[in-house]
Amino acid sequence: MKEKEPLRLILDLTTAGDYGRWQAYLNGVRIRRPLDLYSAEPGKREFDLMDFWPDPGKYTLRLVCVGKNKNSDGINLGLDSVRLRARRPLVKELGFDKDRNWREDQILY
Repeated sequence: MKEKEPLRLILDLTTAGDYGRWQAYLNGVRIRRPLDLYSAEPGKREFDLMDFWPDPGKYTLRLVCVGKNKNSDGINLGLDSVRLRARRPLVKELGFDKDRNWREDQILY
């Protein structure tokens, strides 16, 4: 990424009967509430974490186990992909929320 542009941070995660609850952090900042990966049947699910305008540079995503769903048999984690999806061109053109500090105020539209 060479310039500041509007993006959506997305995790594609596995869900199953022995998966736990995980908290996402981006550069040490807690993002959203914990992600509950329990499901009665194995599958995959896309978790939209936030919309933001990241400055160019390196970022570290960390997932920390915070327990398990009462129905889960474990605390497993299956991370299939981490994506930054471009927002609609109009968002960039208008500069909507360009100056919002994602470290203090995360939002998902």
